[in-house]
Amino acid sequence: MAAGSSCAIPSLGVSADPTSPIYNIYDGFCLCDSTSEDPDMWFTHCDSPADIPSQLNLLIVDASTVAVNFLTSDNGKRSSPSNTPVAELKLLGADESAIKTITGFSEPYAYGSRVQSYHNVIFSNLTQRTDYEYRVATGADQVFTKWTKFRR
Repeated sequence: MAAGSSCAIPSLGVSADPTSPIYNIYDGFCLCDSTSEDPDMWFTHCDSPADIPSQLNLLIVDASTVAVNFLTSDNGKRSSPSNTPVAELKLLGADESAIKTITGFSEPYAYGSRVQSYHNVIFSNLTQRTDYEYRVATGADQVFTKWTKFRR
């Protein structure tokens, strides 16, 4: 596998064998980090660093609304009320004074012995055919992801 691969659920690329008994489409897996002696084990399961937002997804709700969803690998602790997710949204290229802060909601997401926090933030009243930037964070520490752009 190529150097620089990391934990992910890849798309449009090499994919895991869904018939494998250890494959779970909801798990992350490392394509170049298998420590198994079994030659059929070409990936391993892994977790993103705790408390760091991962698997960010944008969902179009309607003509003026977009939802951003993401996970934190934190054993569900970020889904408590004291760790509410937030997003910052602005027009692409706008300065810091134009940032709009939006509060979201979270819930624990469990499968097997793994528990993560699933976060949701809704961007509403967006203008169509407009470029925006956003970033997300959870918890009191408010460590944000990098700015990511999208067009509505």
